Amino acid sequence: LALRRARKGCLFRGIVFKEGVPLQEYPASCREKGGTTRGGMAEYRPVLNEWRLWFASPKFSVCTLGGQKEKESPDSVPLEAEVLCAVPNSLQDPSQVDGVPSDVQLFCQRVAAATGNPYVTVDVAETL
Repeated sequence: LALRRARKGCLFRGIVFKEGVPLQEYPASCREKGGTTRGGMAEYRPVLNEWRLWFASPKFSVCTLGGQKEKESPDSVPLEAEVLCAVPNSLQDPSQVDGVPSDVQLFCQRVAAATGNPYVTVDVAETL
């Protein structure tokens, strides 16, 4: 708990960019079977194709202070980011909708690496 409090400024902040565009809707039959629903009548509502991409930076730069080499730490600037996984984020059945295109994943990977954070999530959605 003390570590969490000490790092609170690092762990619980973020940047949100949203673009108000129409999203692609799939029939309710594309909903994941047995998934939880938000609100009533979910079996009749269309399903969106949203994904959450999880990134981690496997390497961190080594800081130098006063000529002394410091240990690598998550607070250092990441040199790269790798995709840990892409998970459905709107109760869609992944076998019935398209996954995240590779060019979109690559763009998000570059954005994640540029943030300077060791862990980043990026949400993407299919548009019309």
